[in-house]
Amino acid sequence: MATTNFLRHLSMRVGVTGGLSCPRVAPARAFPSGLRRAHTSSYTSRVLSASVGRSAVTAARGSAFYGYSAALQIRSTDSRSRSKATLAAAGAGGIAAMAASATVESEAASNPLLHQGDFPLFDQIKAEDVVPGMKQILEDVENSLKELEENAKPTWSGLVEPLEMLIDKLNVPWGAVSHLKGVKDSEALRTAVEEIQPLQVTLSSKFAQSQPLYNAFCALRDGPQWKTLTE
Repeated sequence: MATTNFLRHLSMRVGVTGGLSCPRVAPARAFPSGLRRAHTSSYTSRVLSASVGRSAVTAARGSAFYGYSAALQIRSTDSRSRSKATLAAAGAGGIAAMAASATVESEAASNPLLHQGDFPLFDQIKAEDVVPGMKQILEDVENSLKELEENAKPTWSGLVEPLEMLIDKLNVPWGAVSHLKGVKDSEALRTAVEEIQPLQVTLSSKFAQSQPLYNAFCALRDGPQWKTLTE
């Protein structure tokens, strides 16, 4: 009976499955109560510290990400603002240039003296067309003359041909005005001719008295191409 009780007691204290094994004692009973509380408190502190540390890191990362996102948003907004300002300025400049071009084209279409065809539009030229049309022509021809004087080359194609084109650009419309004054004179036409004629004479004198053009013609005469030209 004593042996049976001993074995029952031993089986309760020792695992008998598969032979003797480690005592089936609850882990909490393996440590004194003071050590259990110290161990539990230390573990909890470590867990809480790690949790707080991870939260702080997460919060710091979130703040950094928010700051970076805000900086990107500000930079993007500033870039869009500059782009819009640049596009607006370019658009305004383009619109102004288109408006100026459209104005010139409109004037050229409405003023028959600015017609660039083979023959003057005698039946369309009116007295009120003379002053604005001839002033535009005089200005264009004078600017082209200055450019030719600066870049003239002692060759037929680099001197004579562009010079003849400029002279025709001036003389053809002015010849049409002079012709109309002779065959269809009027007080308005005479007034317009009197205003333009001094300007036309001044520009014609610049052609005749141009020292750069004279030097270019002398270089053409003394150059090798002169012998290849015919009368």
